[in-house]
Amino acid sequence: MKKIEDGIWNFLNSTSVDGSKNHAKAAEINKAMPYKASVILAKYSLKPPFKDIKTAAKWKKLYGRITTACYICCGAFSGMRDSELSALRPDSYFCDEINGHTFHFLQSRTFKFGEKNTTWVTSPITEKAIELMKFFTHYWRKELKGDISIEENNYLWLNRTARSKIPVIITKWPERLQLFSETYNTIITKEDYFEAIRSNPNALDKVREICVVGESWPLKPHQFRRSLALYTTRHRLGNSSALKQQYKHVYLQMADWYSVGSIANRLNDLEIDSDFQQLLEKTALEETTNKFFDMTNSKSPLSGSHGKAIMRMREDIPHIYSSWDVIYDAVKKGTLTLHGTLHSYCKNGYDCDMDGVVNPAFCVDCKGGGSIIDQTQAKYWQEKHSQLTIFLQNQVDVSPSIYAHCITQIRAAESVMKDFEMTFEKYEHPIEITQHEQK
Repeated sequence: MKKIEDGIWNFLNSTSVDGSKNHAKAAEINKAMPYKASVILAKYSLKPPFKDIKTAAKWKKLYGRITTACYICCGAFSGMRDSELSALRPDSYFCDEINGHTFHFLQSRTFKFGEKNTTWVTSPITEKAIELMKFFTHYWRKELKGDISIEENNYLWLNRTARSKIPVIITKWPERLQLFSETYNTIITKEDYFEAIRSNPNALDKVREICVVGESWPLKPHQFRRSLALYTTRHRLGNSSALKQQYKHVYLQMADWYSVGSIANRLNDLEIDSDFQQLLEKTALEETTNKFFDMTNSKSPLSGSHGKAIMRMREDIPHIYSSWDVIYDAVKKGTLTLHGTLHSYCKNGYDCDMDGVVNPAFCVDCKGGGSIIDQTQAKYWQEKHSQLTIFLQNQVDVSPSIYAHCITQIRAAESVMKDFEMTFEKYEHPIEITQHEQK
């Protein structure tokens, strides 16, 4: 009573615009608490996971670092743009099994050429990153549902500065990444500097400007996209056509630009074991040559636009396919190329129009005349036909766009199976007729 009468506890009967009274009230309640937070936590765990986290400020720092680390994982293992990473949702990660192999994906929205949903191939580590952020922001997202000023309440990257304020969407990723780099002391060494020079032949002035030996690495969101492209092509994990699809580029030249510097690094790696590298290259050439030779000199059926052309030329084989040695020379010179996917081969190389990125059905009879489908890939189309027909039979009321995407693949699969004389039942989509009584 004395503290109230003396005006020490004036927050009991007054309010403050700036919140100072609320802070005073909270401070007094804190003083009256019988136990410290650290004592309460100790009862629940003999070995607290964060035993050094004894204050809210320290926890906020740790949460910030974990959040940035999760963002880095998603960016580094997908090559997504900053805007696409920012649009990730709690349910963005999923996996799918294709021919016994498990593939991991992230789904988000792309904005470069019109906003739309799309998918990126990624690494399993992104599942952990998404799940962790989903757990952290669970209750914050619930609070956002009641705020009519927020258009969407399913954001993944959220932060909260105070209990009295609603959670906010994290936007300043460059600043957070730079703080992360400085926090973990990512000091640039001479080796780092020279590799950056070698990897960025088109931006030497920029590298010299921002990369200073002895200082922290200037980490930016776009570096993940560039680094993944460089690493993929440097270590022969993919080519420009694959990068074009992964990065949602319109032109193949843009994917090539992202890979600039990979050859220089690869040559540097070759110095370690050049003989082994030459053996790998020779083996790849021989494998492609054997594939072409078997296609032109066997009686096995083929499908696809160029596959059918090969079957027609078997009785009068042109010079480029006339012998194994001639084919090998053409492959070595780059005159003949062959890139394989799960559903077909393509001989067009960088000249491929990439229509198959939108829908694999376009590769069956591609307008570029480069698709080849063998017996193994025909089985893929047979399985795809079965999966899609079951899907449409169970989902009669699908949207026109989904129906169009499925039916084009079903018809393509039927065309392939017909070429290989596989038994199948042509799919006919059920049509619902609704009759209205006349009044």
